[in-house]
Amino acid sequence: GVIVQALAAESLFPGVPVEGGATLAILLALLLAAPILLLRSPRTAVVAAVIAPIALFAAAVWARIATLTDYPLAAALVLVVVVALGRLTLHLRGRFDRQRCFDEATGLPNRAALVRDLEHRPPAPIVAATLGNYDALLTLLGERAGDDLVLRIADRLALAGGGTVYRLGDRRLAVELAAAPDDWDEHFAGLRAVLTQPVELLGRRTDAAVHLGLSGGEGQVHDRLVEACRAADEAAAAGTFWRQGSVDAEALERRLVLMGELDHALAAGEIEVHYQPKLSLADDRIASVEALVRWRHPDRGMVRPDLFIPLAEQSDRIAPLTLFVLDRVVADLADWRAAGLDLTAAVNLSAMLIAEPDFVAAVDRVLDRRAVPATALIFEVTESATIADPLQAAANLGRYRDRGVAISMDDYGTGQSTLTYLRQLPLSELKIDRSFVQHAHVNRSDALMVRSTIELAHDLGLK
Repeated sequence: GVIVQALAAESLFPGVPVEGGATLAILLALLLAAPILLLRSPRTAVVAAVIAPIALFAAAVWARIATLTDYPLAAALVLVVVVALGRLTLHLRGRFDRQRCFDEATGLPNRAALVRDLEHRPPAPIVAATLGNYDALLTLLGERAGDDLVLRIADRLALAGGGTVYRLGDRRLAVELAAAPDDWDEHFAGLRAVLTQPVELLGRRTDAAVHLGLSGGEGQVHDRLVEACRAADEAAAAGTFWRQGSVDAEALERRLVLMGELDHALAAGEIEVHYQPKLSLADDRIASVEALVRWRHPDRGMVRPDLFIPLAEQSDRIAPLTLFVLDRVVADLADWRAAGLDLTAAVNLSAMLIAEPDFVAAVDRVLDRRAVPATALIFEVTESATIADPLQAAANLGRYRDRGVAISMDDYGTGQSTLTYLRQLPLSELKIDRSFVQHAHVNRSDALMVRSTIELAHDLGLK
């Protein structure tokens, strides 16, 4: 048996294998690793990464049998693994960058891409576009139609604006102009002719309420973008097609001063509550009022609420301001009821406060101090505001509903998550935004949206 085994060994290996250098194995590894880096398809590169070490082992076995040479494979295998991991890292990084810099629904570059692209270019004007009726169309036709609308407007804006269009949010687009035109009015007249044409969505022709804002051509990307977006919002609020932004240093200083004076205004009685009556068309009587907060400044006169309420939200003063208004409203309701007036009153709640448990408890204390039923109160939630925690907000608003307080959605049709809010929040009524109502008698699309919204509200048991 020993003799047979010895003869077999000699027939398989007619000689003693020698050690080969690592250079040839490394060169072969480089040759096998090249496709991993050069192939454009990630799947093909993965196949190449799997085949490479198998090919190395096969080559080593062949060399040992054919040439009686053992080539060390450790360094070559490490090289293949490093190249494969490097390619995988590049692929994942590219995929992450695409997810980070592109809108998933439409494929358009997003805000992160805009900042990345523009921060290394010479400053130029930015045009921001706001789709005023985006949420109403979303309610009427669904999310697919909303994304389709954004793509249609983006194509038109790219064609007329001559640059890359970025999606900044659900209903916000932006484009940087290559150069400032000689005549802005003429330039925006051309944009109006293109952007205000009806859009075909799911077989329906509808108007797109596009409002544009223009920034200056100087400053950081963030500052120009904020300026353009603010101008677009101002154009939408004013019902105009476009507006040019401006940085008002005096206005900024005035806001900072007002922020510091707000605490004193609450203590000194400068904050007043006015009431706007609500007429019930069913029985032709004043059935409710809406509380409107005003600031009678000793030096500046009446300060508009759109100036100091955002300041209160930014400086964490919105809670004491709202509680002050609520306490005044509940006291007035008690007086009116004592005089025989059976009215309800609506108070606006900032989205920043809805999900705050401490504020919920504070409201409970205000209601408990007065002999006024909770059914006399209506809390209005501004739909265009952003609620940070919708689930917690729904739970807190549910506590008010359980006590009898009605919940109203204000400015319906202008916010970010219309359908989500309708599903999650315990609403009692909808207040359709005036931008849809004021032209409903002459604009067929607005009339259709208003009628559809009313039918939807009634089907959901809402006013």
